[in-house]
Amino acid sequence: LFVEQALNHHAQRLPELLPSQFVTHYDMQAALRYVHQPPANANIFELIEGKHPAQQRLIFEELVAHQISLLTRRYYIQSIAAPVISPSKQIASQLVAQLPFQPTNAQVRVSAEILADLKQNKPMLRLVQGDVGA
Repeated sequence: LFVEQALNHHAQRLPELLPSQFVTHYDMQAALRYVHQPPANANIFELIEGKHPAQQRLIFEELVAHQISLLTRRYYIQSIAAPVISPSKQIASQLVAQLPFQPTNAQVRVSAEILADLKQNKPMLRLVQGDVGA
């Protein structure tokens, strides 16, 4: 009952966020209505598995909205001033010399990228990922 009231009174106020070339079968209002009030002849198996085009349309919009929020957050973080750190090459060389292994080319490259990022006056947004050797 509440979903029906919400759809009847407020669905038309929802903005269409996706460009028209991405909205092929269901606009926002139609997709919400189909998912929350499927017709009697609806393919229940598609709905249960989340494969109905109305669901896919809502899923796509949610992914786009999430991506936009991440990009907005990244832009905001990059606008914040951060202290510039300029480690000396001597200290970096001493650190590498004390490692119990020879860094790979990829590790050397990433280390150089990190040092370059530290010299910027904006926060570093970096995730370093790699395999741990035996």
